[in-house]
Amino acid sequence: MQSEHNLARLRQYAERLGFTDMLTPEVEAGARIVTYQAGQMIMETGDAIHHILILVEGSLRVYSISERGKLGIVALAKPPQLLGDIEYMQEVNALHSVRAETKATLISFPIADVQNYLSGSITFYRMICNNLIDKLYKTSGDYSRTLLYPAKNLFARYLLDRMDSECLVRFSASEASQNLGITPRHMSRLITALEQDQILRRERTKVLRILAPDALEELTYL
Repeated sequence: MQSEHNLARLRQYAERLGFTDMLTPEVEAGARIVTYQAGQMIMETGDAIHHILILVEGSLRVYSISERGKLGIVALAKPPQLLGDIEYMQEVNALHSVRAETKATLISFPIADVQNYLSGSITFYRMICNNLIDKLYKTSGDYSRTLLYPAKNLFARYLLDRMDSECLVRFSASEASQNLGITPRHMSRLITALEQDQILRRERTKVLRILAPDALEELTYL
């Protein structure tokens, strides 16, 4: 993880995401731009929350592990995404673990600065509300799809959510099986069927290339 105090970059991100009025001199003094490489941990379940983070570049994997060791993917976070907002509002430790899926850049605001300088900011609380609405909307949609959609539709959405700008998906069959509730054997059949339809190709170990994103998108609908 790399951390820097770069006001020019901070103000560029703030202007792009619409929170320039939050950047008082006190807030700017404490804010940092932090960069994580793919695979690096950002927080783990149960960690104390010392910062509110805003994801501005890259993607993050938000997940939990059950007492039996079963992995459950909560979300694949993309910009703009707040981290630590629920924990801050509820005054609890980290509810989920977060790991950089790709190289990721975040803006970090110390909790003390949030309490001292942002507690009266309408923009800050609007960001929190919008973030919570987005999470609720996605959770509701995921739950509905799990109940109503066949495995092929769920798998198509899973791949699209994880596809990068080069149409590549870093893929773990065991993880996808656990997350979607699909057996590894069924997962293998789904991949083979999509290969035969020339929708994807196994590029290398744990990497799939999406050859026809539009066709894959069509599979997400009933």
